[in-house]
Amino acid sequence: MLQRLFRRTGLPKLFGDEFYTRRILRFAWHLTSIVLIGTGTAFLLIAVRKPDKTANAVADIFAVVFLLSGTFSVVEVHGRHPSWAVFLLVALLLWIGAR
Repeated sequence: MLQRLFRRTGLPKLFGDEFYTRRILRFAWHLTSIVLIGTGTAFLLIAVRKPDKTANAVADIFAVVFLLSGTFSVVEVHGRHPSWAVFLLVALLLWIGAR
């Protein structure tokens, strides 16, 4: 996706530099992946340990975060990108897991 974007002309020049814009986009793309992998790892840790009120609260909070992410995805891209299904599935699983 980024390669196709970078082939376009006229990218915004953040801080006056198109190269900087490309670096920021790559950084944000990979940082998001790292955050989601870390979040998934935390959920797995919660799932294999004895549940407690704090773990359940964390799962509830992230269930809402993923529910909002899925809703935003459906609204903004009209359901054309499958991310909404993944976000809503994760929200549902977190909500069930916290029960």
